[in-house]
Amino acid sequence: MTLDELISEIENLTSNDSVQDILLCLKEWKDNHKTVLELDNSIEKFRDFSWPQKSDHALLKVLQLLYNFQSENIANIGGMTMNERLYLFSLLDKFDSGNKNKKEMIYIKLLGSKGN
Repeated sequence: MTLDELISEIENLTSNDSVQDILLCLKEWKDNHKTVLELDNSIEKFRDFSWPQKSDHALLKVLQLLYNFQSENIANIGGMTMNERLYLFSLLDKFDSGNKNKKEMIYIKLLGSKGN
């Protein structure tokens, strides 16, 4: 699941106020200077401080989606090529249309090094 797909899934599940905070964080991440590790920390904090009731199926689903994104994408980033990272974190278009400085920022964001 890509970051954009994750965002879309969460938006379709609930409009819960607490979920809006993590949704905003996910959306803004693509344009800020935070790395994937900082994104991981933000997701982890949200998951740690969310205490859903058993009847809150939407929030439970959001937490599961976030966990899956962390374990499938973030935890495995070290074994990915830069193209895989760009795709899974929905940054391919920004990278392709970016100037040298923008591309360097995206490399740093995705924990890459030149030549990946």
